[in-house]
Amino acid sequence: MTISKADEARSQELEMPTKEKPAVLPKGIDRKIIKSNQVEFFANMCRNGSASVVMENVVCNYARKLSDDYDSGYWEFVDLGKHSLTNTFFMYPDKEVYFCANADNYSEGYLSGELFGLIVSLFAINVMAWKTQKELRDHFVNLYHETKDRVSLSLSLIVKKSDSPEEILEARTAQRMIYKFLD
Repeated sequence: MTISKADEARSQELEMPTKEKPAVLPKGIDRKIIKSNQVEFFANMCRNGSASVVMENVVCNYARKLSDDYDSGYWEFVDLGKHSLTNTFFMYPDKEVYFCANADNYSEGYLSGELFGLIVSLFAINVMAWKTQKELRDHFVNLYHETKDRVSLSLSLIVKKSDSPEEILEARTAQRMIYKFLD
């Protein structure tokens, strides 16, 4: 029996991401860049004006906490579409590569700006779930789990169904880095 290159990629030991080849969010994940301004994005994501101001601060603080490479900048806003209960979103900064370290669980690695932004967004959404009033707490809890589940499911489907070894390795590496930083 011959093992395909795709099957080999599914079982291959993963390399640590490097500055030259950071962990990325594979192209196979459906997403749409939102062409709205920052105020509109946060208002839609947070469903509350004052929460959106807090959310913006939390995002920037977590970006600085996770990476010394982050020094502010332009962020892209991404709609991942509706999962089951809510629309799922994340945002990412304009720099291409970040070295990240989570002092709370000793994880580290090089991430693309997009994957870095996804992880930062999930951290920030989680914080918002703990810091907001009851009526918004449920929204942020759902947003966190649905965004994480949507990305996890998409990555798992890429690993299972793709015929591209490169895409499979990208998806497996992204899964590992998300898990390393968040769990």
